[in-house]
Amino acid sequence: MAEEPILDFSHFHIHPNDIQEAMKAFKWFHSKRSGLLKREDISRSFDSLGLKLSQSEITKMLLPFDKIGELHEEKQQFSLPEFLHITLKKIHQINMQDDLMALFHLYDLDRKGKLSKEEIQFLAFKLLADLQLKPSLVDGLISQTSKDASGLIDYKLFVRLLAQEL
Repeated sequence: MAEEPILDFSHFHIHPNDIQEAMKAFKWFHSKRSGLLKREDISRSFDSLGLKLSQSEITKMLLPFDKIGELHEEKQQFSLPEFLHITLKKIHQINMQDDLMALFHLYDLDRKGKLSKEEIQFLAFKLLADLQLKPSLVDGLISQTSKDASGLIDYKLFVRLLAQEL
């Protein structure tokens, strides 16, 4: 009997309940005979988890699995570990976006939707202490404000700069 692979999702920013819910979704829609989830059931599984994704988003998520075999045929079925990896990666991305948005708004002290040099310095002090980020992050954020005539950075640039560092 084949052993179940050890699944380690500790590097994902997810709640343990997310793993349990993803496993339930797999069990609801997988083929009981094969223990595999059909490609056409992925969308229904995501919907049951509250992940409202377009077909193009799902197709993009499944791309790493599409180039298999000599014929480069699309993979038609997914095991539980594969499904969990795909699903929890997406949940991780959503959670990180939510956290970054909350962080941005927490330090947007004047509530203008942009961060000033002073707000960045205040934020950087907190980030450097809590996340142990490199001081170069602060320099990068502040140099970006210098390039903007207003001396401010918006949420999109904030996320892009943090993503380079994280």
